[in-house]
Amino acid sequence: MLIDHPESFGARDRLTCTECGGDTILIRRSPHPEFGSSFETQVFRCLQCDRELTRSADVAGKPHS
Repeated sequence: MLIDHPESFGARDRLTCTECGGDTILIRRSPHPEFGSSFETQVFRCLQCDRELTRSADVAGKPHS
């Protein structure tokens, strides 16, 4: 899948790891399986402990719970 707007969906966000408090980086983006093309599933990896965090975000980069 090609992403036309890499800055959309909050792709430049840096989350804080819920396990160790370290900084995370975005490692994977994919279309959301339930919410359609206006949302995507994002996987972040912690730079300190390697834990992976997953979130859903809309095209504006706002997390969807």
